[in-house]
Amino acid sequence: MKTIWRAAVVALLAASTAGCGAGAVDEPGVTGESPTSVASADPEPSVETLSLQGGLAVAPAHAIAGDDVCMAWGDYTDFNADGQQVVIEDAAGATVGVGEVGAAETFREGCVRWFEVEVPAGGDFYTATVGEWSSEAYPEADLGSVSIVILMDD
Repeated sequence: MKTIWRAAVVALLAASTAGCGAGAVDEPGVTGESPTSVASADPEPSVETLSLQGGLAVAPAHAIAGDDVCMAWGDYTDFNADGQQVVIEDAAGATVGVGEVGAAETFREGCVRWFEVEVPAGGDFYTATVGEWSSEAYPEADLGSVSIVILMDD
């Protein structure tokens, strides 16, 4: 059951992030300054970024999910705290992005809190951590079509 539910979460995350992927930050433009000041200013180099999207998910065995409620119980109650920080690390273990999980939503009798964090490209692999829960490492090449899943389960 755990494998089926994990596959369902991954499929939902992939569908919800379709069309999102790596891109480049726009170069600074001319802002009406005189040609002399524009020519002498050193533009900041653009940094290629990735929009990492994913979710902190509680399996149905540990969730109370319904129309008006979505929360975890037992050893998984840390899921219930609003505004939790999600930390993204690259393959070297360096923190490359920090964001916040959203509100809890019901999904297939379990619960999910979505997140999106901008990080610099070039990290090879990325992991996401919320509290004591971490995802598997996801290859950078896959992140345009796959979302990071932190599954709170045994």
